[in-house]
Amino acid sequence: MKKILFLSLLISACSHQPNSATSLNLEATTQTHFALIDQYLKNNQPQRAWQHLKKFDPKNNSQIMWFHARYALKTGHSRRAKEWFEKAFLQDPHLPGLKNHYASVLCLQGDISQALTLWAAPPFALESRQFQVELENAALCALSDQRWGHAKKVLTELIEFAPLNTRAHLNLAMIAVREQQWQSADHHLTLLEQNFGHNRATAKLRAQIPDSFHQGQSAIPSLVRIEGPG
Repeated sequence: MKKILFLSLLISACSHQPNSATSLNLEATTQTHFALIDQYLKNNQPQRAWQHLKKFDPKNNSQIMWFHARYALKTGHSRRAKEWFEKAFLQDPHLPGLKNHYASVLCLQGDISQALTLWAAPPFALESRQFQVELENAALCALSDQRWGHAKKVLTELIEFAPLNTRAHLNLAMIAVREQQWQSADHHLTLLEQNFGHNRATAKLRAQIPDSFHQGQSAIPSLVRIEGPG
């Protein structure tokens, strides 16, 4: 009798132990669903993504909230997408890529000031390429609304971080031409031409610099070539 009681207690105790294998399988299944959701959304197949997404409760899970935001965008519900982005960002502002995506959507929807404020505030991307992408997108957003001063500030920060970013120099040259800051325009164009050669974009901007400026620059030595990483 005692032996039966002991075995009964042992079985009961074992049934309450966490099953690590089950936990691992569940995690693997979840990641599979997440990968499929991401793939279907990227491939513009929101209904197929929804078949997996609906299995998960978005409560307290920023990744699932982000998926809901992306799903809403793909199905034409921009206001709902914005709400999901906001919830996800409040839940976990450090989730890699979320801040940039949220700000980009705000910009595309015309909320330029909110987008630029979001990009300009921490947290900033820790991975260098992602941080560069954030700066590039913030600059493009400012340029799209002709906020030249803000764009110039962001682009200047970008070339401090990535000295040979071609789009940054080209856009700074474009702004300088608009403002008739010929020396600044010449600086950025010369750097591009020396490092990457001449092309249609640099030639178009170069043509807008008056000849009188070039005549005055004849006695000034050429810029030192910037070398990329070895």
